Amino acid sequence: MTQRTRGTSATSPRRSPKKADDGSRRNGATAEPASTAQTRPARTVRAAAAQMRGTRMRTVLGHRVRVLDVGPRETEAVFIVNGSSANLEVLAPLVDILSRTRRVVAFDQPGMGKSPSTYPTLCVPTLASMCERLATDLGLRQLDLVGYSFGGTVAEQLALTRPRLVRRLVLVAAVYGAGGIPTDPISSMTVLAHQTPIRPWARTLARRAYGGVVARDDDALTAYETAINQAGPDPLSLLGQAIAVSTWSGLPWLWALRCPTLVIAGTDDSVVPLANAKLIAALIPRARLELVPHAGHLLLMDQAADVAGLIEAFLRETFDVSRANGSRRPRTRAR
Repeated sequence: MTQRTRGTSATSPRRSPKKADDGSRRNGATAEPASTAQTRPARTVRAAAAQMRGTRMRTVLGHRVRVLDVGPRETEAVFIVNGSSANLEVLAPLVDILSRTRRVVAFDQPGMGKSPSTYPTLCVPTLASMCERLATDLGLRQLDLVGYSFGGTVAEQLALTRPRLVRRLVLVAAVYGAGGIPTDPISSMTVLAHQTPIRPWARTLARRAYGGVVARDDDALTAYETAINQAGPDPLSLLGQAIAVSTWSGLPWLWALRCPTLVIAGTDDSVVPLANAKLIAALIPRARLELVPHAGHLLLMDQAADVAGLIEAFLRETFDVSRANGSRRPRTRAR
């Protein structure tokens, strides 16, 4: 395992493509003065509205789900498995960046966003099977798989059971189910309460629990709440996901994952303590850990440019693939 800390702060401006150095051009950074932080909610809403035009309802394993499929079709697909309670609108800032150069697929899990609820809530292996079937239905033979928070468990399960489908794995603020290093109970309950109609009363404590940008910038928290309000989670489904993640564990077999893996974590995340990312990266043989300074649990949304840069750089790396044994060996890209 290797560990790196990204050398950008939470308030670092994104560079203009015309003035950026080679590294920032490769990461697809764009200009954004630091003084425009107050425009974040409006920009996020616009990005969500634009991306949601690429959604449609599909039936997958007998369940109706809202699917997002955007970006150039001729490129390798990035398949994102969202976190608990999160909807496609939460992913919009990240998708807005990645879909400029990649095909991006994501979906609202049953009971989340605009996907109808399913009772009982689907367990982790079933959700992994749903991802596999959706990929098959869309004609995707291989995936660059991104798992966020709870979605990390689903991504881990899919990467283990379908190694030839998952080309590379990215785990962002991810968990690995039972046996994980928990946050404090107050933070856990606060985050759950913030997803329900009592959100206004949980707001202050939620800022501290999420950490990162939303703990310092009220506009950033407003942007997240605006996204969630577009299509909030079903409370019973949310409870079901909490049960699902507590009754499944990737801890005993993370060592068996052989795909190249990037683990991304924010240093200020109180929802999923940093020790979890360090343990995941230590257990997966071909993983490296990237830390985003001052980022919290919502880094996919409020620091999307930083996360997208890390993902894009990782996906550009070249690997030799041995189909005989499923192993992948790093290969230096020709210059």
